[in-house]
Amino acid sequence: MVIRVFEQVLKNGISAQLEGHLEEADRLYQQVLEKEPKNADAWHLSGALAHSRGDLDGARRKLEHAVDLEKDFPEALNTLGNILRDQKEFAAALKIYSRAVEIGSAVGGVFANRGDVLRCIGNLDAAEADC
Repeated sequence: MVIRVFEQVLKNGISAQLEGHLEEADRLYQQVLEKEPKNADAWHLSGALAHSRGDLDGARRKLEHAVDLEKDFPEALNTLGNILRDQKEFAAALKIYSRAVEIGSAVGGVFANRGDVLRCIGNLDAAEADC
């Protein structure tokens, strides 16, 4: 029952975030993390919110924590790759995107994101292969 309550709180946070109520979304994600600090979904969502607010360092810490908690979490890997790309850490982003692909994920445009990083580092042939 407790897990279902947290799932609903996270869903409410996602809805609040999509509606532009970022403070409310953040409060809901933090509410889950206070009670369940090993909830990788909450860390991922909180990190994605921080990323959307431009807090790349905070977002990165949260996403790295989410991935530490759940190694094969393609959505978190993709979001972490996006943050690393935004920080111009292309080699690290490429490694993270490739890991998401290796676990069999095409979530959230991970191939396009990896292709974008390959293009940024000048590997156009490899980038084209991801299209």
